[in-house]
Amino acid sequence: MMPSPNCLVANSNCSASKPNPNSNPETEPEPIAEPQERIRTRTRARTIRLQTRTEVR
Repeated sequence: MMPSPNCLVANSNCSASKPNPNSNPETEPEPIAEPQERIRTRTRARTIRLQTRTEVR
């Protein structure tokens, strides 16, 4: 069984976690979430930046 092409996270239920792209944006609680990879990369970059700043000080 092939995973959904829109699903980047291995063990998540995409149909349940993804908002309906055809629904009205005003009725959605939040915009479509970024892919987990991008969020993880941004968090890692922020952590490295904080560690570097602390070391320099």
